[in-house]
Amino acid sequence: MSASAFLSLEMPEQVLARRWENIQPIESIAAAAAAAAVVVAVVVVVVVVVVVVVVVVVIIIIVLVIEIVKVEVLVVKVVVAVVVVVLVVVVKAILEVVIVIVVVAVVVVVVVVVVVVVVVVVVVVVVVVVVVVVTVLDEFVAEIK
Repeated sequence: MSASAFLSLEMPEQVLARRWENIQPIESIAAAAAAAAVVVAVVVVVVVVVVVVVVVVVIIIIVLVIEIVKVEVLVVKVVVAVVVVVLVVVVKAILEVVIVIVVVAVVVVVVVVVVVVVVVVVVVVVVVVVVVVVTVLDEFVAEIK
């Protein structure tokens, strides 16, 4: 088999197309991971909003009950302070989880993009090397004949 016959078996464009088909699932996995991270972040934000609303409603109810019962102002301040501290701790914990999720999603996307770029560069280099080697071999065979 001559070098040109070998080259005609599969052109570099076909090799690249085949490699690209292997790369595309990696991109879809990265997109799915990013979408999942966004969905989780949105759900966590909604949960934070619901918790804040519930705590505010509870504070209002406590204040109204205290006004109706005519409890001392010190008790009102203590109850409101405790509720606010609990709210701050809960919101802070939820936001830390959201930050971790977003950072992990960004890292996953960056790693996948880097892997895809490296694979594409390697494929292009391999194809170029194969084309150069086949061309040199073809010229060498032509000179021998």
